[in-house]
Amino acid sequence: MINEHKSLWISLASAFMILILVNIACARPFAYIVNSGSNTVSVIDTTTENVTATVPIGNYSSAFGKVIGPIPLTYKITPTITLSNPANITYGTALDNYQLDASASVPGSFSYNPLAGTVLGVGLGQKLSTKFTPADTANYTTASVSVLINVTKAIPKITWGNPADIVYGTALSINQLDATSSVAGSFVYTPVAGTVLSAGTQTLQTVFTPNDTMDYNTTSANVQINVLTPVQKIQLMTTFIQSLVTSGKLNNGQANSLIVKFNDVTKKLNDENRKAATNQLNAFINEVNADIKTGKLFSADGQTLIDGANAVINAIE
Repeated sequence: MINEHKSLWISLASAFMILILVNIACARPFAYIVNSGSNTVSVIDTTTENVTATVPIGNYSSAFGKVIGPIPLTYKITPTITLSNPANITYGTALDNYQLDASASVPGSFSYNPLAGTVLGVGLGQKLSTKFTPADTANYTTASVSVLINVTKAIPKITWGNPADIVYGTALSINQLDATSSVAGSFVYTPVAGTVLSAGTQTLQTVFTPNDTMDYNTTSANVQINVLTPVQKIQLMTTFIQSLVTSGKLNNGQANSLIVKFNDVTKKLNDENRKAATNQLNAFINEVNADIKTGKLFSADGQTLIDGANAVINAIE
């Protein structure tokens, strides 16, 4: 017990000597708290009220009753660095000031490893380190700190819009199954190419598997397609012809001649006379081509009508 009291008193005496020397040497706005149990002194910056350093003072119990010192003071204060583990990022995200955002208790500069702009591979607990160099190197040391960041797999971007309407009887092809991705990989479609869908609004789905499965997840996408009956397609084309009349691109006589043929096609289809309907559609195409050649119909508008008629022919044959 006596030795413990001696150690306590000598620690307090040593701390007191250090406090005097520190105040003389640094002359800064610091407060000092003696930690007798650990033989240390806590240095507190009174401006920020933060503990900036913990100074070891040793155990001078063997020198009890003797004069100690002066103790040479060459100690520099270690700045406090604040840097927390960043939020998870996905593969492909370059490091920036959202992850490399350390701050210090004193002015100075940071250097990071890895550097800003680095793209990390997928993995958990990857180390980010920073070294801080204080502006005041006479009184402060450099300091380093590390944190951990998780990099998760990215989800590839799939681009796939709703396909144009098709006529019932048209088999699915690359015209509808034409999704693309931001990374290399392969698509699997449901329904598969060659499928003839029922009339109505149908759902198409694709599942994309990236070549780089280390860094990217498998993903999927859906689109909607309208499958029209041949009669519905003809009705839409009839409406298009009427719009050409309204816009002044086609006169009433020319429009009526084309619409009469469409009406006859509809009647033949309702009678399930597909061959006669096909013949009338071919006659319609011939008339449209003639109107284009004579300048009665713009080429682009005429091609729209020809494509529509061919779509119906392909569907009913």
